[in-house]
Amino acid sequence: MAALHTQAYNEAQHARAWVAALERECERLRGVIRVYEKAQGKPAANGAAFHLV
Repeated sequence: MAALHTQAYNEAQHARAWVAALERECERLRGVIRVYEKAQGKPAANGAAFHLV
């Protein structure tokens, strides 16, 4: 029983770490989206993003 508890506890810690990593990645991607949205109105070849017409 103790081994099962230990395994469950370790898996829960791993899952929490994974969720935290995913939350950080989501926040990073939100920042990328903000950059693209900001650059959308004024395209430039040397900017963070550019729009080809």
